[in-house]
Amino acid sequence: MFTVLTYRNYVRGRMILLAVLISLVFWFTDAAIDGWLEPGAGGLVLIPDSPREWWIRLFSIAAIFGFGIYTQAIVRRQKEVVRQLQEATVIDPLTGIFNRRKFDQVIHQEKAKHERYSRNMAVVMFDIDFFKRVNDEFGHAVGDRVLQQIVEIAQKELRESDYFFRWGGEEFLVLAPETGIQESWALAERLRTTVAGQKFDGVGGITISIGIGQHIKGEDIDELLKRADDALYEAKHSGRNTVQTAESFRLASQ
Repeated sequence: MFTVLTYRNYVRGRMILLAVLISLVFWFTDAAIDGWLEPGAGGLVLIPDSPREWWIRLFSIAAIFGFGIYTQAIVRRQKEVVRQLQEATVIDPLTGIFNRRKFDQVIHQEKAKHERYSRNMAVVMFDIDFFKRVNDEFGHAVGDRVLQQIVEIAQKELRESDYFFRWGGEEFLVLAPETGIQESWALAERLRTTVAGQKFDGVGGITISIGIGQHIKGEDIDELLKRADDALYEAKHSGRNTVQTAESFRLASQ
C-alpha cells in the first residue's frame, strides 16, 4: 500500500538518478561536440578519424536516447503511483472494500441517474450482532478476521453493479442501483441467511441485522441514510438476525 511518505521517497530517489543521467548526457554530449569540431577550425568533423571519437559519439547518442526512455518510464511510473495513492484513499485497508469517502463520490452520481431516469435505488445497511463480545472474548485479531470473512461472504452474494462499503467498525453498507424494495429485500435475506449458515474462524456462528432504505425521488441522501439506519436499529431491537425496511411494511422472505 502506497503512502504519501513512500511516494515522496520514490520521487526523491528517481530525481537523484535523473540528475546523474542528465550529467552523463551533458558530459558525453560535450565530449562528442569536442570530437565533432575540428581543432583550430569552425567546421564539423563528420567522419571520426579515431576509435575514441567513434566511441564518444556512440555513447552520447545512447545517453540521449536513454535519457528519453528513462524520462518516459518515470512519467508512467508516477502516474501509476498517483493512481494507487488515489485508490488507497477510498479503500478500507482491513477488508479491501470501499470506505465512506468512496460512497460520497458515487452516491450523487447514482442519485442523479435515479431521479433523471426514474430508476430505483436502495441502500442496504447491516451490522454484525454482538461484535463487541467477539472482540472482548476472542481478541481484536479474531474480530478483524471475522470482518474479513463477512466481506468475503457478502461479495459472493452481490452483483457487479452493487457498491460495497465498510461504513464504520462492524457496520457495512451496500448501494444497490436499479433495485426496488423486493429485490433489495431478497438481497438482504440472502446475505442474512448465508452469514448465519457459516462458521467463523475461532468464533463459530455469527449473525447480522439488516436495514433497508428505498430512495424516494427528491429525497436528500442524508434522509435516505437515516431511514436505512432507523430500519437497522429496528432490526437490532426486534431480536437481531433479521431484516427490516424503512417503510411501514415487511415482505415475506422467499
